[in-house]
Amino acid sequence: VLEGEPPKEVKAPNAENTGEEDKLKVKEKDRIQQKEEDDKADEAQHFAILPPKSPNGPGEMGKPYKVDKEKVDNDTKAKIEKGWQKNAYNEYVSDLISVHRSLPDLRDEWCKAPDRMLPKLPQTSIIICFHNEGWSVLLRS
Repeated sequence: VLEGEPPKEVKAPNAENTGEEDKLKVKEKDRIQQKEEDDKADEAQHFAILPPKSPNGPGEMGKPYKVDKEKVDNDTKAKIEKGWQKNAYNEYVSDLISVHRSLPDLRDEWCKAPDRMLPKLPQTSIIICFHNEGWSVLLRS
């Protein structure tokens, strides 16, 4: 059942047995309700990184984002230091940058011309090899 779609009525093999039919309807409604509750729980745990609320958000348009380590609390300082030790970059700031950030189009003007794009491109695969990389970097790749 897709979101916004009414639940499908499930009929028992023996239509005369309305008790069985009612049980199947209740079971389907329970399954849908459980799915909705699971979806809400996932949202509550922030499994998805939402698009930035502001066009001036961290890392928007490829601009650097700096955190003044002298002005942050000890917990944030520890997170920054752990990221440097673990991945040799500021993983704390990387986690602040949205997966949906906007980037400038740095292509040459010749490449941007409408007739440069082929009407049909061949199918391709991309393989990204990584080892002990921060998730925020991988998700933006």
